[in-house]
Amino acid sequence: MPRTKLDKKKPTTRESREIMTLYEFMSYIRVGYPTAIKLLTTEIPCRHLNREWRVRKKDVDDWLSRRPESNKEEPSC
Repeated sequence: MPRTKLDKKKPTTRESREIMTLYEFMSYIRVGYPTAIKLLTTEIPCRHLNREWRVRKKDVDDWLSRRPESNKEEPSC
């Protein structure tokens, strides 16, 4: 019996924007590599697939909205 190609659904533009890579995540919340890894391993739900991190934008937004107000303030220059 011959093998058939599986129909792989390619993500739509909207779907692909909802899942971020590590570097997209770092850029989105403006942190460096060590901080991003610490957050992904301790505070933000994510997946480590094929040696790459994946995080849902919704989870990041939820985490940002839960942060205490004192941590949200940016230092004054």
